[in-house]
Amino acid sequence: MEFIESSGFIYKSIHSKNPVGLAKGLNKLISILEDEKYVFRMDADDLSLPNRLQYQIEYMENNPIIDISGGSIQEFIASSNNIVATRCYPLTHEEIFKVIYKASPFAHVTICFRRTSLAKIGFYPVDYPLNEDIALWFQALKNGATCGNIEQVLVKVRMDGAYDRRSSVKAFNEFKVYWNIMLWKKSFSFFPFMRFVFRFLPIKLVKIIYNSFVRKLVTK
Repeated sequence: MEFIESSGFIYKSIHSKNPVGLAKGLNKLISILEDEKYVFRMDADDLSLPNRLQYQIEYMENNPIIDISGGSIQEFIASSNNIVATRCYPLTHEEIFKVIYKASPFAHVTICFRRTSLAKIGFYPVDYPLNEDIALWFQALKNGATCGNIEQVLVKVRMDGAYDRRSSVKAFNEFKVYWNIMLWKKSFSFFPFMRFVFRFLPIKLVKIIYNSFVRKLVTK
């Protein structure tokens, strides 16, 4: 907060009278951007670390070709001091391009992008409910956006109940996104099929796989 206060940032709060869904809600916020240089994604349940904005702004300033950036996360249960895992993501654009057909190359809660890059990034796709993020990364790459991640942990992510938030709608739309990515890259992979089956496994088994080497494998 000290960095925010000393920067002279001006903030405003936007409310929707009726539920519109995540993608449309985010698009509403994007549509009212003015002269902001950078746009940051934050989720209500998660905790951005004190130096997050500073780290990302410095990275974007030092790498002017980058349109979208993210970083590492720590996952916690019950208390923010109870860290159960640290997740790192591919750092370079080439690595991000390489893994996107297997897994999301970003932690969506760490995203920062340039307002001037919106022509390449676009708005959040509304055709893939519960999968707006991976759909946006795919769309941005198709449109020529340059991406990167930094090594620093930027956000602590709450995992309470995360394994329970599953649905067939998410599973089918997620598969559609990854299928379209494979068609675009003109390459075949078993990962989208494995991910689809994974969504219907018992919760206990999901927890084991989620915290195993298998999840680390798909981000390399």
